[in-house]
Amino acid sequence: MSDEEPVDQKKYFEELCKPKCVRAWLDYQIGKAIAHLKAKVQGRVLSLPSG
Repeated sequence: MSDEEPVDQKKYFEELCKPKCVRAWLDYQIGKAIAHLKAKVQGRVLSLPSG
């Protein structure tokens, strides 16, 4: 057996995926903001959840 400690690969794969995920998340957030502004202009105020 090897004396090396097992390494959790989750962090590596999360970082590998992050740039793709961030762009999709930002597109989603921008879409929500646009929908909110349109509703506000039309007099229907929607609540935007933070985060």
